[in-house]
Amino acid sequence: HNYFVTFDMNGKELSRFEVNSGWDEETNTSYGVNQFKMSKNQEIYGIGYSYMNAEDETNGEWIWEESYSLIKFDKEGNIIWETSTGSSSNQQVEDGGNYYSVNNILCDNKGNVWVIDSVAYTCYDKDGNPGISVEARENASGDVWFNEEGNIIFGEWDDDWENIEFYEIDTKTGKISQEPLVSPGGYYQYSYSSGLGSGWDMLATNSIGVWAFNWGDTKMTKIMDYLLSDFDGTSIYNISVISKDKFMA
Repeated sequence: HNYFVTFDMNGKELSRFEVNSGWDEETNTSYGVNQFKMSKNQEIYGIGYSYMNAEDETNGEWIWEESYSLIKFDKEGNIIWETSTGSSSNQQVEDGGNYYSVNNILCDNKGNVWVIDSVAYTCYDKDGNPGISVEARENASGDVWFNEEGNIIFGEWDDDWENIEFYEIDTKTGKISQEPLVSPGGYYQYSYSSGLGSGWDMLATNSIGVWAFNWGDTKMTKIMDYLLSDFDGTSIYNISVISKDKFMA
């Protein structure tokens, strides 16, 4: 069984519901919900998925079809609304179409939820109505965050597919910055997280500690050293800001 559970900052469980997931033997289809996110207003969102992989009885060939939807839940796990975001199949890909997948979802500070998929970055309001949509770039890495201005920062592989550069999307106009943002650290040397709420643009971790920087800085600022902490931080990849002085890893 899979569950979605919420806690307060002291670790006390606030709510819990079972996530509908499983396997349909008759249609050879797996289904479930992942990519859960909770907004600042405690609205719960997730990505529903289904994947069918079966043998075509007419010619013996294997066929597949994959579909995704954005779902809003109440605290008891009841579905408030669900809207399809996209799908793909072997026939579609064989005919020259693109494979579709959802990489992430993000909740902004205005009550909207953004679906980050292989086709576009699309904003949905709290009632499930789609709004502005920005076409995803072919070299997009899947790394995506919000900054203090409420704009989206995303990563994109360079032309040689050797390093990742970062760009900004204006969430009001949908325009993408012409030039990459200047970062003081290399992509492979750090794992990056949004600095939203910390007073910094971005936070980064490596085997030494937790670092912070603003776009345009020439060097990073160390805000925590693992040698001076109470835990082994060598495997920390993502951190979430609680306040300017606290974060959760």
